[in-house]
Amino acid sequence: MYINVILLPLLNFIIIFFLGFYIGREGSCYISSMGIFSSFLYSLYIFLEVVISEAVTSVKIYNFISIDLYSIQIGFIFDCISSIMLIVITFISCIVHLYSMTYLSDDPYISRFMAYLSLFTFFMILLVTSDNFLQIFIG
Repeated sequence: MYINVILLPLLNFIIIFFLGFYIGREGSCYISSMGIFSSFLYSLYIFLEVVISEAVTSVKIYNFISIDLYSIQIGFIFDCISSIMLIVITFISCIVHLYSMTYLSDDPYISRFMAYLSLFTFFMILLVTSDNFLQIFIG
């Protein structure tokens, strides 16, 4: 559930970037907007869960580098600050997606723009939820 808020913008980017020609301009706009809105709803749920339980949730994906006592794990951390920032990022991104959908309605390359906007949202979420400096650098 926690990973969905991170992976939905990336999934938006992959779908729209590779299938944008087939689903059309309107389809890519709606898929992108609905994916970001779903990510916003997930971030609201995460915020309520973190605030009510008053606990930090850490999700570890895998070990990236493991040398003797030192290991870098790819993972995400969800605490009060990161959940508030998730709400801010996904809400503003949702508004930008809706505005861009109407403002760029005549642009022939709007599906590419929406794909890159979803990728930008993914990297912002990655920046906020990462639990080590390597992921922050990537974000």
